[in-house]
Amino acid sequence: MTATIHDVARRAGVSVTTVSRALTQPELLRPATRERVLDAARKLAYHPNRAARSLITGKTGNIGIVVPDLSNPFYPGVVRGAQLRAHQAGYAVFLADSNEDAAYAGPRLLAVGFAMIAPLPFSRGKPVMSRREGPKSA
Repeated sequence: MTATIHDVARRAGVSVTTVSRALTQPELLRPATRERVLDAARKLAYHPNRAARSLITGKTGNIGIVVPDLSNPFYPGVVRGAQLRAHQAGYAVFLADSNEDAAYAGPRLLAVGFAMIAPLPFSRGKPVMSRREGPKSA
């Protein structure tokens, strides 16, 4: 069974709030308290739940990449580079192929949090969509 933040708090003899602070704002805690919490987390093999954290922060830690055509030999290198950099920054990457269809790459992908990171070939260099504003006409 996966350890929860409550398990860590119980083992360290602190509140759930103190565990959260030890993991996200360690400078707010005394070193002895922080170490006790981190030791309990290590012993329980605790890893924060990304989905739960996203409910609090409003940030998922995910990046969506939409490419016009995955079979185009240009895109695998681009995606590989983006994925490497995203991983270094602590993000997970999700990939979608729009099949060169702006209608597919539009509202449905924005609804699940995807953002275009490059213009589609048929957009004539103009942004097809913006995460904040939604689809734009090409």
